[in-house]
Amino acid sequence: MRRLAVLAVLLTLASMPVVAGDLDLHVGAGPSMATLGELNTVVSRFDAIIAVLDEFFDQLDEVQGTVGPIGRAGRGLSLSAGERYWLTERFALGGEVSYFGSSEGTSGIYTSKQGAEGTQSTIDIQLRSRLLSAALETQLVFLNADLTLGAVMRLGYHYASLDVFSLFEIPAEYPDVLAGVPADIDDRFVGGAFGGELGLTVRYPLFPWLHGHAEVTYRYVPLRVTNAEGFHLDLDGNGTPEQIDLGGFTVRLGLSVRVDLSDEGRKE
Repeated sequence: MRRLAVLAVLLTLASMPVVAGDLDLHVGAGPSMATLGELNTVVSRFDAIIAVLDEFFDQLDEVQGTVGPIGRAGRGLSLSAGERYWLTERFALGGEVSYFGSSEGTSGIYTSKQGAEGTQSTIDIQLRSRLLSAALETQLVFLNADLTLGAVMRLGYHYASLDVFSLFEIPAEYPDVLAGVPADIDDRFVGGAFGGELGLTVRYPLFPWLHGHAEVTYRYVPLRVTNAEGFHLDLDGNGTPEQIDLGGFTVRLGLSVRVDLSDEGRKE
């Protein structure tokens, strides 16, 4: 977090105008996806275990219940805010702070009617990932007409947190099922790394001072996360830490307010 705070200060200083030009203050939001790398591989294994449990308990007349799959993790919402200073009509420098969050999971109960009271087998898996980024930005315009088309590149520091809750509560009377069940986890893992983002952006003037924009970018942020004790994430308990890849595509729509910093604009 200390690195993130230092970088945020540098972003502010770097984006301050040194010559007269236009300044854009922009916000945006849209869907985003993180590949999550090896974590999604583990999620697929969990789904396979759940499928085996469903099949096993479905064959027992005394057991009722089912648990759905987790599916693909890493899809969520991205929010951003920043400023961009145009050195020329086609080239700009600036900074941006963005947030990405996603949440996936599944839960269910298998209820056995054996005995006087019966037993319950509880499955509960929850994954919540968050990514806070502070980046320097450059933008180069290819087409400068009513519709503006350009490329954007961002380099910065990314701080990630991952909340993991995994519970396979299977009664001891089902030893065949217990053999393939991973250990329970309830922990938070965090980590940070430098990464980049590259994409295309389109802007259209709604008013002389207000522009609408859309962008499609790809983010590259591979990192490893650890808990408070310094242990790496090992969700499936096989002794090999998982590397989390928070890279992925983002589509954002937004608005930008243009401030004229030229002498003519200040007189107005």
